[in-house]
Amino acid sequence: MADIAIRLSEAGADLEIVADDLARDEGLRPAVLISLFSDARAPEGAELPGGPDTDPRGWWADLDRERGIGSTLWVEGRGKITTELLERMRAAAAASLAWLTEDQVAELVEVTATRRGGSSSSTVDLEVRITRGTATRYGQLWAGVEDYDLTLEGLRVALLFR
Repeated sequence: MADIAIRLSEAGADLEIVADDLARDEGLRPAVLISLFSDARAPEGAELPGGPDTDPRGWWADLDRERGIGSTLWVEGRGKITTELLERMRAAAAASLAWLTEDQVAELVEVTATRRGGSSSSTVDLEVRITRGTATRYGQLWAGVEDYDLTLEGLRVALLFR
């Protein structure tokens, strides 16, 4: 089973093209990237980055579902880096990846959020450790996984598959 490969850069995300065709990714990386970087609907009453009239985003088909696609990292991404912000970002990333353990794709998903750099050039480092352990579903996806490191607009994400 393969998915379309996604290429991330400072400019955003795009589908990867190789020899005039869509590239394939045999591992879990596309699903994890979509979970982390698709915009989930903002919680009711959340302070949105563009003020009170900003679009709460999210996918229209998620409106009536308990578990939607994506994360709320976009809501947190513009605040001053404090201990509370780091915890909210860690929790948002962990919630977006909870389906991995709920659906028995992984036994354990651990997310840490730390601050790197001085106050004028700080970066948030999210480290995501996904451990297969005894999980048995979609085993073929684990054969194609590789660790991945990316930085987007002051957010560095390290994906570690074990």
